[in-house]
Amino acid sequence: MNLNYAKKVKLAATLTEVANNVARTPVFVVLAKDGAFDILNYYSRSPVLVNIPSKSLATFVCDSFNKNKSNAPFNSMQQHVDAYAKHYYDCEFYKNTIRNTKDSFKRAVTITRLDISIEYLKQAASYIRKSC
Repeated sequence: MNLNYAKKVKLAATLTEVANNVARTPVFVVLAKDGAFDILNYYSRSPVLVNIPSKSLATFVCDSFNKNKSNAPFNSMQQHVDAYAKHYYDCEFYKNTIRNTKDSFKRAVTITRLDISIEYLKQAASYIRKSC
């Protein structure tokens, strides 16, 4: 391919512009840490969302961030991730209590609390998925 000097300069400028555009778009990755998942900006290694207990939710959010290339409201989303994590771990505690308790009253109260936490968990997950 024979190009004169002017075309080479123009091609180099175009390639530089494309490379700069690609480098500016953030890339997000999921990293497992201490039994939870964090979403990090790949280039800066700064955490975007932390302590997501569900891998499927973390990969969904990460994929949507990478697909849309938009800046979602990370602060408000982190609040919902924290609520999701709290109710997720509450559900685990309640399930353990239901399995191991001998007291029927304690079991009934725990089942009620489990139902409430499951609803809060669904609401938080729904908000997180809609925000992406």
